[in-house]
Amino acid sequence: MSVASHRFALTLFVGADIRSHWLRLVVAEKKLTADIRELPVEELPADVLAQNPYGTLPVLVDRDICLHDARVAMEYVDERFPQPPLQPSGPVERARQRQLAGRIEREWCRPAELILNGSGGAEAIRLRKHLRESLMAVSPVFNDLPYFMSQDFTLLDCMLAPIIWRLPQLGLDLPEKPCKGLLRYRERLMARPGFQQSIRTVASREEWS
Repeated sequence: MSVASHRFALTLFVGADIRSHWLRLVVAEKKLTADIRELPVEELPADVLAQNPYGTLPVLVDRDICLHDARVAMEYVDERFPQPPLQPSGPVERARQRQLAGRIEREWCRPAELILNGSGGAEAIRLRKHLRESLMAVSPVFNDLPYFMSQDFTLLDCMLAPIIWRLPQLGLDLPEKPCKGLLRYRERLMARPGFQQSIRTVASREEWS
């Protein structure tokens, strides 16, 4: 693919959205040097757009492959650059992780995207209520484990971190006592060098309360 830079292993086309942040974070945690291009989806190169039938961001280009599904792209990066591993090694554990990834996408990512994309009125109230209650319900998980369902930082945390970071922008203020585990988890995520690297450009383009 002509768009891929010979100077970098990967080329990422990204926005300031949550799914683009997933991929930024994976690349940062792997300490990879990538050609990261921020642009509106309509400005994607023609050869990339031709392989992206949904016209969405992010898009990952590596040699002759073009991936437009963010979850697939994250797994690809982890398998292509296996250190440090962000997925378990066994098929059973990987299947469980993929199932949890689907839950994160359905339960938290999609409602957050709808709020950030401008859902208003009663729908926004419903989405915020759902997110708040769902996050409060999962908070006890972090009382015993430092990361989501794991002792180790994984792709699941790469999916959750961009949502948790955006809580102020989503208009969610979680109560401290019942959400102590989740709030401590948020502090651990925010302190990671990989996360700090992942937000440098995003933060310059968005205003957070």
